Amino acid sequence: MNPYGNAMRAPADFPETSLGGYLPVLRNHAKSPEEPRLSGPAVLAAFANALDRLEETIEEETEALRAHRHVDLDELNRRKSRSLLELTRLSRSLPSAPEARLKARLQALSVKLAENRDVLALHLGAVREISDLLVAALGEAESDGTYGMPAGRGNSP
Repeated sequence: MNPYGNAMRAPADFPETSLGGYLPVLRNHAKSPEEPRLSGPAVLAAFANALDRLEETIEEETEALRAHRHVDLDELNRRKSRSLLELTRLSRSLPSAPEARLKARLQALSVKLAENRDVLALHLGAVREISDLLVAALGEAESDGTYGMPAGRGNSP
């Protein structure tokens, strides 16, 4: 029991936060509070599948932003966060010296993430410019000129 009177649940009770949720082999394993440590082809395959899902999400977001299509950023952010959790959990079971294919996949993901970052930065810059224009317009509309400097006058005498 925890301090709030609720029974503590083992990580296996939460498949989205344990390896059992990603590796079919572990789904039927006896539930234990200790996280299993696996290696080999099953973990590499699960990691590759997780990378596929993350790449698909990143590509979908990048393409939608480039095409100026409506995109549900909350949903994409949730999917990216879930992928990060999944990759983090799976990476604990990867071999310490990754194979060349895995390194190549991670480098390709890095390139896609950099492209996504650049497109997001462009859109954030545009949003910032628009909000600055709106703030300035609202300020001018609400001002009666009492405290502002008249147009065309500078600070020099």
